[in-house]
Amino acid sequence: SYLRDFLNPDQQEVVYPGTGVAASSKNFDISLLSLLLGRLCRMRPPSTGWSEEPPVGDTSPIAWIIRLKRFRNENYGHITNTALSKRKFNQLWRQLSDILLGLNGDRNRILKRKNLSIDPEQTQMYLEKFVKLHQQDNEVKKLVIAYGEQHRQLLDRVTDLNERQTSESKKGRKELLRIEGARGKQFEKLHQQGHEVKDLVVAQGEQQKLLFAELEERQNVAIAEQRRQ
Repeated sequence: SYLRDFLNPDQQEVVYPGTGVAASSKNFDISLLSLLLGRLCRMRPPSTGWSEEPPVGDTSPIAWIIRLKRFRNENYGHITNTALSKRKFNQLWRQLSDILLGLNGDRNRILKRKNLSIDPEQTQMYLEKFVKLHQQDNEVKKLVIAYGEQHRQLLDRVTDLNERQTSESKKGRKELLRIEGARGKQFEKLHQQGHEVKDLVVAQGEQQKLLFAELEERQNVAIAEQRRQ
């Protein structure tokens, strides 16, 4: 076959599987597609050949196809790191957009593709994870709020208990002061009564002395009268 002269062994297995000829180009990569388009359509390669970057001024279809193949290999097929800065992504997107527009791509569809997911299944997986995390976050918030409410109720109970204890302690101190005051008054009264009793005893003692003195004087008078008789 004409194509076998231009295909490597791996490409020949894709184009000519064991069943004969491939029924679809679904499994053809960009390198194989660009080679088939160039050879089957009898396109003349750019001055730089089939593999090198075409000259800047070359706007032929095959030049754009080669640029697309090189872009894919350099920025997707043969890279070891998929991390991109925003600046680098915008630079590569402009470059890819120019290539697609050179191949008569629709500008609006190209612009729309910029914000679409390149892996819808993975996007859906991350979306489901995000929803799950959001639900878990809400559950944690509810638990925190419930804990906060329990903590507030506990503080209210402790505060109420302290206030009750303080109130009862004040009442107790007032009652103690009242009792002590009453006892003090009783002691003062007893002390006063003791002085009164003492004064009475002293007064009675003085009266007894006077009485004894009077009796002694009368006795002496009686004895004197008897002697005169």
